Amino acid sequence: MQRSPVNFSKIKSVGYDVSVSSMEVEFTVGGIFLYKRVPMEIYKNLLFAQNKDKYFDETIEGKFIKEMVIN
Repeated sequence: MQRSPVNFSKIKSVGYDVSVSSMEVEFTVGGIFLYKRVPMEIYKNLLFAQNKDKYFDETIEGKFIKEMVIN
């Protein structure tokens, strides 16, 4: 999945695959994770949220199936 760089304190890059409704997240401290069954609207809201780290923590982390892609 292709990710785009973002300017979040916790997240280095994010990408979305519409065909499987999955979001890939590369964290600034290392590791790339796949979040499954994430609605496109949530991905878009993350990109435009005023406090992106807070939005991620409250809306995504712990709410979707998460798989490590790269450690």
